Amino acid sequence: MSTYGLITPCIRPSERNPGSQFITDGIRWLIREIDSSARFLPVDLLAHDPDGWSLIEEQADAIIVCGNPRFNTNPDGVYCDLGVWQSILDASDSGIPFIEAWLGSAHPFPLVDPTEMAHAILRVNKTHAILSHQRRAKLRITRDRVTQNVLQQADIRSTLLPCSTWWAAAWHNVLPRTKDKHCITLRKMPGHPWIIDLALELQRHWEKDRPTFIVTHSLEDHRWVAARRNVPRLLCLPDPESLLQFYAEVDRLLSLRIHASIPALSLGAKVCNLSMDSRSLTVDEFGVESVAFTKFQDPTFEPACTSCTVTPDLQQALDVLRRAVC
Repeated sequence: MSTYGLITPCIRPSERNPGSQFITDGIRWLIREIDSSARFLPVDLLAHDPDGWSLIEEQADAIIVCGNPRFNTNPDGVYCDLGVWQSILDASDSGIPFIEAWLGSAHPFPLVDPTEMAHAILRVNKTHAILSHQRRAKLRITRDRVTQNVLQQADIRSTLLPCSTWWAAAWHNVLPRTKDKHCITLRKMPGHPWIIDLALELQRHWEKDRPTFIVTHSLEDHRWVAARRNVPRLLCLPDPESLLQFYAEVDRLLSLRIHASIPALSLGAKVCNLSMDSRSLTVDEFGVESVAFTKFQDPTFEPACTSCTVTPDLQQALDVLRRAVC
């Protein structure tokens, strides 16, 4: 029986992005498959949590840093660089190993070859500080080919695996249901209000086949959509389990969130994922190629919603994790 510190966003329900929770929930399920008596200590990734770190120092056998992008091309902003890394490294120095689980990258448009995008990220000075943290990890799992290339070019060993959000439904015991609805999942995009108008057009078109909902994952997203239009069938579902139960009933999904697309694919939906940056390559690992969100403006655009064509290898994921936690 082992105790795992889970470094993950800990946000009050109305403000949370369930996608971050799905990353962690999938990791929880995989760890329990390896260690059926595993115990978890969640500690906030986005803010200093001295009480949480005190418990980790007393009880944790290992630390798992759960998902979220680590790399981008912004010379200033660093994802999740809010002081938490010093606590992780201090714990490592005291003998508690850490795992970088499903880290990713966000390279802006235009999206080119993953090797070229990795080159661009490596040219940013801050990247080398981030890589110094990665070298300390006992295990590194990436979720997209850009991140895998960044680490490979830096001579840091890592394993590319499909995103852990695939297994979030298993953690919540959610199974596919009758596909009686379609869905359009939106997110806040202040510079692109036209997205809402086109979503409404698509909603009217899809309504001819099945009831079609416009869904947001967070209150911030919801308010952005609701403030601009009286949107029929608009739902805000920040609760992870409720959101999974909803996606379990979705036939077709047009999505601006990768962590809507992947859980929905795992529950049997047909998905068209709209890409905003290289994070969309995470969906490629499931055999579903994303489409640039700007294509939505093309009057001839018809979402090509497809099912998962590359089912993740569960045994491979378990074997990779087992090397670090057992």
